[in-house]
Amino acid sequence: MERRKVYALLVGINRYRADLLVGGQLSLPPLSGCLADIAAIRLWLEARPELEVVVHSLADEAATKAAIIDGFEVFLAQAQPADSILFYFAGHGALEAADPALWPSESDGRLECIVCYSHEPKAESMLLANKELRWLLSRLSTKTGASITCIFDSCHSGDNTRTLLPSAERPRARKAFSAYVFPARAWETFIFGAYLKPADFQAQSIDELLPEGRYVQMSAANSDEPAVEQGGHGVFSAALLRVLEQGGALPNYRQLHSQISHLLRYRYDQHPRLYSPASEVSDELGATFLGLSGTGMQGMARMTYQAANGGHYFLNRGAIHGLQVGVSAAIWPDPLGEHTWRGHITQLGLDQAEVSWDTKAAEALNKTSQYVLLEGLSTGQAYLHLSGETTPSANFDLLLDKLPAELRLCAQEAEADWVLHRQSGWWWLALPAAPWRPLVMPLPEKSASSTDKMLADLKHLLRFHFLKNLHNRHTESSLAGSPLKIEAMEESAPGDWVPLALENEGWQLRFRPEKQTGTQNIRIRISNESPEKLYVAALIFGADYGIRARYLLNPTTVSLEKGQSKWLRDHKSSTMELAMAPLYYWYNWPMCVDTLQFVYSDQPFDLSELSLPPLPRPFVPGEPMRAGRENMPGWANKLKDLGWQTRCIELRLANPWYRKLPQEDQDLIQQDERLAFWAAKALDL
Repeated sequence: MERRKVYALLVGINRYRADLLVGGQLSLPPLSGCLADIAAIRLWLEARPELEVVVHSLADEAATKAAIIDGFEVFLAQAQPADSILFYFAGHGALEAADPALWPSESDGRLECIVCYSHEPKAESMLLANKELRWLLSRLSTKTGASITCIFDSCHSGDNTRTLLPSAERPRARKAFSAYVFPARAWETFIFGAYLKPADFQAQSIDELLPEGRYVQMSAANSDEPAVEQGGHGVFSAALLRVLEQGGALPNYRQLHSQISHLLRYRYDQHPRLYSPASEVSDELGATFLGLSGTGMQGMARMTYQAANGGHYFLNRGAIHGLQVGVSAAIWPDPLGEHTWRGHITQLGLDQAEVSWDTKAAEALNKTSQYVLLEGLSTGQAYLHLSGETTPSANFDLLLDKLPAELRLCAQEAEADWVLHRQSGWWWLALPAAPWRPLVMPLPEKSASSTDKMLADLKHLLRFHFLKNLHNRHTESSLAGSPLKIEAMEESAPGDWVPLALENEGWQLRFRPEKQTGTQNIRIRISNESPEKLYVAALIFGADYGIRARYLLNPTTVSLEKGQSKWLRDHKSSTMELAMAPLYYWYNWPMCVDTLQFVYSDQPFDLSELSLPPLPRPFVPGEPMRAGRENMPGWANKLKDLGWQTRCIELRLANPWYRKLPQEDQDLIQQDERLAFWAAKALDL
């Protein structure tokens, strides 16, 4: 495995000299989490098997201004164009006055600085200003051509700079002084003072004199904000590591920033900032963190050898675990430590895959079963947007800490799969732009069980989302094209069946309105148009987020000979009676959408246990109604064959009472406090 070299300069300062009095009266308060932060970052770097890490750490009294500058110009300058550079600073941030004649772009009249360890209370020995960092980064970028990432967990760091919390329970800021601004320094004390003159800025722009170079900067807070630490770590550093450690593909810088921001947004009054100099050549912010491949190493799998047909190696992992043909790989470290072999996924089933090794690797494996590492997994990620109140809450904090690794937070509601709303003591999940139509039973935030229930609902949604969107990108030739023909009819009048036109992979159904619902009968026929026998299963992915594998076919997987057809539900008169669920009536949904997923293969398989129960539905008048379809506990996938494919078709069930709810039912909603909170607002949508 080719490894990427990373030069990491890690700077952490907990203990500044307490006897230094700045301005004759101010001392630098101690911090508690900076050394722990750089130690945790170092552990993460060194645990990545795809990295070759060279670390230089500067802690407490070793982190002087001269040592940090030397770290840039000597240690980091060793990097080559194919390498990555990381500068990580955890410590105090401060402000100093900016000369407006020299720095007109500083609208607040201040320079943001990191506070270095110093033996004397002089600004020139304590402060490394943003303009000085810009100078160092430009020179480093020009000299090395490497990918550069700078991370600042300090106060004022949005334009380059951190605050305290006096206990593990209460945050404190990494800010040197609450309101103190260091006076402007003499020009010659800046590290570029010997190279540039103040008069130069009268003739040239700052971009010409201090070009920015190429780098990405992540900062814990805006330039006018504190950056806090709590529980022995900076909260920004802790959030960063949490995102990086959550598994799956590493995020790019925009995704990383979005996820960190949302983790902190509902807890602390600081807003992390992401910045990269504008470039017309490359998108630095779209790159994966530290320039890595983004795939990472994803756990272990059992590999077995089967001697049939010339011999093959098979994994007990497949599409449902995120493997992909041509993308995923199996990594086998030789027990003797002499080689690391890479095998490629050549065939893929739902729960198993075939691995091909080169001749030398096959000789080393010697037809034995082994545990291997998996690389290049697809996590089936989904996106969640947080909306509503931001006041602190122990249960909500716990929920954020436990969010599943596959669930990515996003800043824009329109980009999310679901929105988690928090208002008036309630939590509930909804689709984007539909805040008053809960997808599942809302939960009281103060309930002791609310966190676990919400986590269970989110995990359920993730599994539903992943399985619904599962498909085989590398279909066997016998499954190329559309070997399975699917037709549908609806009952326009008793006994009168008319074809349903397929539009954008969906059927629009016309309901006969009845109070609180609509009904319609449909029939669906499947036909094998391939030259060989076809095995087919049909599942319902319901609007209630349940998966039914045993409703449409009995047995759950049927075989169709070439040219053979079969009606779904032929064991139950071949007719499906569809009805609008009460949820869609009472919450003014324009449409209810169920999805039919057809799984087909040229080899036998069994999906009889691939089921999920529906989620608990929101409040409706009267006693809760049963779902009406069987609910299977959990799920298991027994498909062991390699040639398979899926196709999804939507059943779009239009609500005949959308915006036409009878007045008597509108009155009933208003009389029910729980319904009025959501459904009454949904009527106005």
